[in-house]
Amino acid sequence: MACRVLVRITRAPRLGLRLLPSSSTRHLHPSAVTACPTVIQDEFLELEARERREKQERRSQEDREEGIKEELLDRALEQVLELGWSREAVRAAAVSLGHPSTVAALVRGGGAELVLHHMARSNQALDRWMEEEVARQREGGGRLKVGKFVREAVVRRLRMNGSYVRGDRMGEAMALTALPPHCAEVVAKLQELCDDVWHRAGDASTDYNWYTKRLTLAAVYTSTEVFMLQDRSEEFTATWAFLDRRLQDLQAAPTLAKVPEDLAAVLGGLATTARNMAGMQK
Repeated sequence: MACRVLVRITRAPRLGLRLLPSSSTRHLHPSAVTACPTVIQDEFLELEARERREKQERRSQEDREEGIKEELLDRALEQVLELGWSREAVRAAAVSLGHPSTVAALVRGGGAELVLHHMARSNQALDRWMEEEVARQREGGGRLKVGKFVREAVVRRLRMNGSYVRGDRMGEAMALTALPPHCAEVVAKLQELCDDVWHRAGDASTDYNWYTKRLTLAAVYTSTEVFMLQDRSEEFTATWAFLDRRLQDLQAAPTLAKVPEDLAAVLGGLATTARNMAGMQK
């Protein structure tokens, strides 16, 4: 037995073990016992602070990149008439802003993302106008004329496409975003537009009327937008006449039992029409 114990003890250093007599702990200073938890706590706090700094740096970098991206997209809209809804337009925007052309890689969605940016910017601009217009009409206890307000909102939003229509670029935009990867985002922005219009108009319905108003306005807006592609009349007078006829149809819109399916069918048909008119039907 003594030999076995001796073997185990002599092999212990090879395993990295330190064998101390149990009595040796009596001679340790109290600080040696508490030092280990303190060191671990300090290291943990230092690690946490470093991770927090790195997270803040990443967020700052992402914010800078997002700011550059927004600036690129805004400037690229000025290049669309010449270069179309394309990566070339984004690269030209980067160069004009003093960036290397490789910065255009921030716009990963290419031309389709540029179209969606135009839609988002236009919707935001319209909402600002609607907010101001509602305040103006209700000033001094006035009453908002809902029908006239809705029509003016649609006209103003469509006019934001005017230069691209005249430059034969709007059909290209519709065709790009009618494809499956982007169609859902287009529908979301259209729903946002219609919801904003009815919200600013004071709609407080909570039943199926909430859905039917937005669905029918979406159908009216989109069909008018497609009609506008081929309108060559001065100041788009033919388009506004078409809009007035569709708004009359809106007054007689029936209650819809299956709103999501009907919305998809309406928008799907209009998207196909847009592709046909843009000459991209396969």
